[in-house]
Amino acid sequence: MMLQAQINPHFLYNTLNSLIIVANFMHCENISNALSSLIRLLRYSIDNYDNRITVEEEITYLQDYVALNNLRYKNRIKFLVDIDENILQEHIIKFLHQPILENAILHGFQEKIGVGTIRMDMREEDGYIISTIEDDGIGMASEILEHIYTSKPQREPEKVHIGIPNIAERIRLIYGTDCWCAVESQPGAGTKVTMKIGRGIDIAESEYENIDHR
Repeated sequence: MMLQAQINPHFLYNTLNSLIIVANFMHCENISNALSSLIRLLRYSIDNYDNRITVEEEITYLQDYVALNNLRYKNRIKFLVDIDENILQEHIIKFLHQPILENAILHGFQEKIGVGTIRMDMREEDGYIISTIEDDGIGMASEILEHIYTSKPQREPEKVHIGIPNIAERIRLIYGTDCWCAVESQPGAGTKVTMKIGRGIDIAESEYENIDHR
């Protein structure tokens, strides 16, 4: 199983790189760009040597994720990013933001007509990083929002607004109880997710590996 786990990613990388060569030869730039995004996405997801990543790397991953979704949704997703340059090289834990974008795309934009916009803002504030992701999707009813706040983290994400309780729990476990994840939403008025996480915290590998990150 360990050998298989090592072979499969390399096979995927080599195959995708071969497809990029073919796409470039056929002057299919959009396909080549999509495959390049997919390679970076796979590398981000599969590489387990370090569960920390810089803010800059996280943004690149999210941009690739949105680019691939735009293939499916015919460029109906606009992703706008405003990041404080002072925190670009700060290390954060992986997969904090992707579930929030996924919720916006799957739940916020599914029934929305026209282009949906996701705005992401990250700032340093009093020694912490404040990260905000806001979409102009269909929003949520109060009972769904209440369900998100009262749900316990799940080993297998629920279909309704997946990941939020897990994100909140990961933040609490890794950064401490003074850090948090909050959701604001109203029907027809979009959804806003705000996270407060520590800055410059060195997470010990042994401590991090004991946490279930799903």
